[in-house]
Amino acid sequence: MRVTSVPAVKGLFRTAAFALILSGLTIVAQAVPLAPGGAVPGTGEPDPVGGVVIASTNVAFTGLSLIGSLTSTVIAGDISNPFGD
Repeated sequence: MRVTSVPAVKGLFRTAAFALILSGLTIVAQAVPLAPGGAVPGTGEPDPVGGVVIASTNVAFTGLSLIGSLTSTVIAGDISNPFGD
């Protein structure tokens, strides 16, 4: 009969406790089933207040299972943006 040493049991207990704590810190993600050719509407954002458009671009992209377009606009003087000047 094999006898397990006390330090080995303590090490195993610490590893199990660490794994349990780590599993409680995980982030849960939720997905929406999407049929081929289907779409899920995105959430809108508030329109800027004031400001002037200084640059804008629209780029099409294609991935292995995703096709779409990306629109980016740079606005100067938007008073509703706390990070702008």
